[in-house]
Amino acid sequence: MSFSGCWAQLWAQGKVSNSRQTPEESKKLCNNLTKLYHHLFEYRPDLKRERWNLLYYIGRIKAYGSKLEIEEIKNLQKDILSRALESEKDAEMRRTAIISLINCGGNDESIDEKEVEYLENMTPNSENDLINRSLQLVYYGDIGYIEETKTIIVFGMLADFKDNGKYPWKHVREQIIKSLKNSETHSLLERLWDLRTLRLFYHSRGWVGAEHDYKAISETSIDSDIFSALKKKKLFEEKEKLLKEIKANVPHKILR
Repeated sequence: MSFSGCWAQLWAQGKVSNSRQTPEESKKLCNNLTKLYHHLFEYRPDLKRERWNLLYYIGRIKAYGSKLEIEEIKNLQKDILSRALESEKDAEMRRTAIISLINCGGNDESIDEKEVEYLENMTPNSENDLINRSLQLVYYGDIGYIEETKTIIVFGMLADFKDNGKYPWKHVREQIIKSLKNSETHSLLERLWDLRTLRLFYHSRGWVGAEHDYKAISETSIDSDIFSALKKKKLFEEKEKLLKEIKANVPHKILR
């Protein structure tokens, strides 16, 4: 069966969704998507968007069942996503792999180590920073069409779009601040990533508007059982650095 046929079948069966699945269904789905990804990686490297979709959904398969069954599913996800992170040369694909891997975490230092390593290379104006900002703008709907090149942007296939620091980022900012105020598992898992992303967006835009988010950032929780000791340490450092840089770049009298 072709990739499109397999993908259509999975959707028709209602497998790639937020519905509750049995442990066996989740394992089967993870294995099927993994096989498709390996096939495309090996034989159809040109189908970038399809590989992106596979890595995205592998990281969002819901794991239900006993503690042992959940761990087994998580290990399947971690294995393929970790290998994709190491083997993919495309920077957009590697970002998708690490984000999906983060979503499989939860007090898992092996995953947190990979996130920390990735973020060490996501610094102001780096390739990882540029790709992350560009993808965020597309994903949250701040940019969907480039007038200059008459290009429609589709998430997972950025074409020639790259953030230049001048595009509005209202939706990205609102979503990150909303997530920082949230205590749900998904928001907690991506907390370190969100803090870094927020700091890099501020940096790229001269810290304009940062004063409006100072209070929300200062009140952001970085203490949860879902965080490993390593993640707690890095969250503290990232939060403190962000607050310090806002103070250094925004007049104190207007912080709120």
